[in-house]
Amino acid sequence: LALAERVGDRRGAGWALQHLAWSATTRGDYPLAELMLARAAEVFGALDDDGGLSWCAGTEAFVRLLQGRIREARDLARGLLPLGRAMGDRWGTGACLAIDGFGAAELGRISTALEETEASYAEFRDLGDTWGQSMALVAQGTALRGAGRHDEATTVLQTAVDISSDAFHPVTGVLALVVLGYCRLDVGDVAGARAAAERALAGLARVDLEPGASVGLRVLLAQCLRAEGGLDEALVFLREAQSWHEGSLLFPRRQALAHLAGALNESGRSREALAVIGEAFTVPAEDVRSRVVALRVLAQCLAGCGDRPAAELAVRQAVALAQATEMRSELPASERAMAALVG
Repeated sequence: LALAERVGDRRGAGWALQHLAWSATTRGDYPLAELMLARAAEVFGALDDDGGLSWCAGTEAFVRLLQGRIREARDLARGLLPLGRAMGDRWGTGACLAIDGFGAAELGRISTALEETEASYAEFRDLGDTWGQSMALVAQGTALRGAGRHDEATTVLQTAVDISSDAFHPVTGVLALVVLGYCRLDVGDVAGARAAAERALAGLARVDLEPGASVGLRVLLAQCLRAEGGLDEALVFLREAQSWHEGSLLFPRRQALAHLAGALNESGRSREALAVIGEAFTVPAEDVRSRVVALRVLAQCLAGCGDRPAAELAVRQAVALAQATEMRSELPASERAMAALVG
């Protein structure tokens, strides 16, 4: 960027800014990414460079997805798809399909997610682009997990891990391992979940990520510890997650707070737990899973504080939401919680 600015290469400066934005995005530094994108878009706009502007919009869609601003991400990606197809930009088309598919999975639109992530993977496979393949597979694995198809999800996510490892794409590798860990935890494979988490933790040590980017991984480790009976150690990880507000790489803060509240309630601190779950409902969460988990934990905290009627209402809402979309993987846990409270 400094060289381009020194020699008056405006287009080169625009692309340098766009690449700086992409780098910041994958490191979880979203404020810097947004600043670089704004500057790059200004340069490309002045040059009437539609290709540069499209790249800026695509990167912005990825930023929004990782921030959990899912609907904005999908709007941007779907807006760019016709342009990418018309221009014959197969990489851009694959990226937009992966972003939109990932977002659809988080919103519970599993059929759309599976269709788009399969198309995205096909584009990147034909191009020989391993980063794109691994990203599309992580999105597909997320959709399969959401559908409760855990065996298929595990296979797809393991493939994403292998591709990322072979091609040295550490960020997509960590994403794949974290989703794989949660997938294994869903089916009671605590040892498998912890192995995935520990491998992801080792992967993070090799890359320059913002501290908050590991929040999903730390919550996964905490959930493994809770399942193993290590509640006090789990609370340490969850307290750390509570303090982070930015850069969570697709893991909503509401879900992290909900798990902290659940652990506090489990340790007998129901009043403190109720305050934390109240905080959880004040932070944004567009994804279905975080909303279901938060309602279920709210019910447990209310029951711990002796408010049975309110607890029953909250758990019924959790079950209703878990049934409301194609994202059904939280339904069994919600039904068990309702059976425990309502009978």
